Amino acid sequence: MTTILRKYHSVARCTLLGEMIEDTATRYYYRQRVNDELTFVEKSPAIHLTPCPACPDWPAGQQRGSAVGTNSR
Repeated sequence: MTTILRKYHSVARCTLLGEMIEDTATRYYYRQRVNDELTFVEKSPAIHLTPCPACPDWPAGQQRGSAVGTNSR
């Protein structure tokens, strides 16, 4: 199964970073596309593995809840 890394942005939709290759204590290593160079991002609350309502791949049929880093009303 492929795990996609996502980055939350407070004023825009989340960015799909790429396919996670390795998970270390402080970083996620990923590739944007097949055969691309390995890239990393530091772990932070903005980096997430499962889609949130602000993600472009959030299932359209699901109810919109609170996104990462936002308060629900």
